[in-house]
Amino acid sequence: MLTTKNTQAIQEAVTTLGDAWNANDMKAYASCLTEDCDWINIVGMHWRGKAAVMKAHTVYLSTMFLGVQLEILESEIAEIAPDVALVVVTIRMGDFTTPDGRLEKNMQDRMTYVMVKQPDESWLIRAAHNTTINPLATKHDPTIHVAGNALA
Repeated sequence: MLTTKNTQAIQEAVTTLGDAWNANDMKAYASCLTEDCDWINIVGMHWRGKAAVMKAHTVYLSTMFLGVQLEILESEIAEIAPDVALVVVTIRMGDFTTPDGRLEKNMQDRMTYVMVKQPDESWLIRAAHNTTINPLATKHDPTIHVAGNALA
């Protein structure tokens, strides 16, 4: 089981990443990632390695996400192996316009991180995956809504 100290360190890393996004602080953002991290973004792009992840985030945070703030709504943390944690973070994004011109308002996303403990006791993101929360589909989640026919 994760100690309270480890859980707090993981939560601090998640908060640091969100704060870095909001401040458009790419140095702080990069400090949350392992050198060999993998990142799958919200539309399925797969960036391999810190350099690629940072290149993509630098471009997007200077264009379509410039000034767009995110809010961390909740985090769930679970140990999956010694010094390895699965972290599921729900966030709300500020309004932004996609490259094809669609205005996205009040979007909620779910980030999944695999985080690994470092020798200095900090925790870094080794892998990340981002998914949009579809509010219409959520109404039919059979693990939450178990009345008669959950898909009706």
